[in-house]
Amino acid sequence: EGQCSAQCSDAERRAESGDEAAKVESRGCLRCSAVLSTWFTPRVLKEAPVTSTSLDRAPANARPTTERLRPEIQGLRAVAVALVFAYHLWPERLPGGFIGVDMFFVISGYLIIGHLVREIRDTGRIRLARFWERRARRILPLALVVLSVVAAATWFLSEGEDKVQYLEEIIASVFFVENWLLASNAVDYLRADYEPSPVQHFWSLAVEEQFYIFLPIVIALTALVMRRRGRIGYGPIRVVLVVLFVVSFIASVMISSSAGSVAYFATPIRLWEFLAGGLLSMAVISIGPALRGLLAISGTALVVFSAFGITGESSFPGWIAALPVVGTLLIIASGSSTWFARLSSLRPVLWVGGISYGVYLWHWPLIHFTPGQLDQIGLAPKIVIVVLALALASATKIWVEDPVRFSRRLQPALRPSIKVASAALLSMSLVAGAAFAGDALRATRASRASRLLGVCGVQ
Repeated sequence: EGQCSAQCSDAERRAESGDEAAKVESRGCLRCSAVLSTWFTPRVLKEAPVTSTSLDRAPANARPTTERLRPEIQGLRAVAVALVFAYHLWPERLPGGFIGVDMFFVISGYLIIGHLVREIRDTGRIRLARFWERRARRILPLALVVLSVVAAATWFLSEGEDKVQYLEEIIASVFFVENWLLASNAVDYLRADYEPSPVQHFWSLAVEEQFYIFLPIVIALTALVMRRRGRIGYGPIRVVLVVLFVVSFIASVMISSSAGSVAYFATPIRLWEFLAGGLLSMAVISIGPALRGLLAISGTALVVFSAFGITGESSFPGWIAALPVVGTLLIIASGSSTWFARLSSLRPVLWVGGISYGVYLWHWPLIHFTPGQLDQIGLAPKIVIVVLALALASATKIWVEDPVRFSRRLQPALRPSIKVASAALLSMSLVAGAAFAGDALRATRASRASRLLGVCGVQ
């Protein structure tokens, strides 16, 4: 390596004097040095501008900023999907691993609301059709592939009432209303003796999709009112988001204690978690390296404590969900120059973060269709499940997700179909969601009435 460095320095000096051969030699030497990087070398992401957020007072004309892609975001994605995966494989050892879903919600709110605010800043409006089209290109292809595979497996491997239930939930998942179906059935997702369907984990994807429908409309309408009144700045948008955050959080605390099974899946009850990330994206933070490191340590401690300390018996997502949410916010706010960001820059972590969406979608069907009871499955089959999930996620990212998202040849041909599919899914999701939400509301009232009768001694 020292010899290569010396040759490179000599070639660069001769190249500066106009020696063409030296220029070629210099480029070749640089390529040799690039080969020295290994799998575990921290990778610097080209598209990773550092966010600025402030615990200090922000300047009056400061603009909220977020990043395109930062290593700590990928690290958080990797941690979140690892927690959920580990919880489903070893629920007794990691009783609170389901908080990985809450971490995903915070990340989504941070990135999506930050994107929408930047679009208003740059163009003065939000192009909703384009936004929904991009979300559809990102989410629909892999989701439909997984649902198709699960439907086929259900048809051949399941029977009786289980098959009917599974197919019903697959249809609900296609239209991203699985959360409302489960809420209307008052399913206790965390109950150990409940037999879930192979697509029950799609409830969180349904919540995210409903967030992608609702929040952009709210922000776009607020921006329209601001423009018509000649208002400049993000104050009104921030006020609207804060109000929604407070209302959602209060509802989460109140309903989680009285009708936890419904509250767990209801989008309005989960909305505050997305908004927490979104409000951070609109903040202006200016802090030193020492405090950034402290934020990363504190955030990591909260996430670890939540993963091991929160259980299925906790009143979740109530106030206790604030622990993983705040932990995630602190890690994001710590920026890209902390120890957490450096660990997240390791190639294995970046890789898992990059395929976390696929891992999340594939892991549960693999677990569900594995023969035998989960607590009776040995370590070797569980390792096989992990390997298969990573392999399927990686393969479908290469052959399904990325071509639809980035291929210049496919995008023009697919764009009309995606727009039609997005519009159809949007309308049907609203109708089906409203129907299931009504059932969930009745279930909540029935639960409260039952509790009241119980308190009064009425059987």
